[in-house]
Amino acid sequence: MARRSGFRAPRTTLLLVVEGETEQIYFNQLKADLRVTNLSIEPKIAPRKDPLNIVERAVLENSKKDFDYTWCIFDLDTISSNPDRYEKALKLSKQKKFYLAESLPCFELWYLLHFRFTTKAYDNCAMLIKDLCKNIDDYCKEQQYLKKKNLYLHLKNKIPQAIENCIELGNRNKLNNASTKCDVYKLIQAIDNIKSTQGC
Repeated sequence: MARRSGFRAPRTTLLLVVEGETEQIYFNQLKADLRVTNLSIEPKIAPRKDPLNIVERAVLENSKKDFDYTWCIFDLDTISSNPDRYEKALKLSKQKKFYLAESLPCFELWYLLHFRFTTKAYDNCAMLIKDLCKNIDDYCKEQQYLKKKNLYLHLKNKIPQAIENCIELGNRNKLNNASTKCDVYKLIQAIDNIKSTQGC
C-alpha cells in the first residue's frame, strides 16, 4: 500500500546521560551526522560524574518526558572509592530498565579501540590518553578541540573495527576479571538497529 502523503512515522526517542563534555560532544556529532527525522537523540550531562548520580539524572529526565530508550554512559575509573554508590546505580538502572555503557578506565578507550585491540590495565585515564596520542597525536579533552576535531567523523570509518575490538574485549573479560572494559559499542549498535528497523 502506498504511503499517504504527509505521513510521518513515530519518532523514537533516546536519552543519553553522560559524565561530561567529551561524551556529550561526541554523541552530538553522531546525532548531527545521522540526519534522520524519526530518531531523536538527547545527550545530557549529569551534574556529578559518579554512576549513581548519572542514573538518578536519567530518572529525573524521564519524569519530565517519556523516552523510548535511556542509556547511562559512565567511566569506572573512580568507582573503587565508593563501590556502594556503584551498586546502587546498577540496581536502580535495572529497576528502571535503563541501558548502561560503561568504560574502564574511561570513554577514551572507545577511541583507542578504533585503532587497535588492547587488554592493558590502565591505572587512570591519563595513562590511556598517553597511548591514544600515539594514534591521535593532538588529542586533548578541551571543549574547543573536541568540537573542532569532530572525532565522530574523524573515526567514523573505523567504527566497525572498534566494535569488533570491544566484542573481543568483552569475550576475554568473561574468562578473566575485567581490567579494561568498553560497552559503548552496544549503544552504537542499538542506534544502528533502530535506524534499520524504522528505515531511517
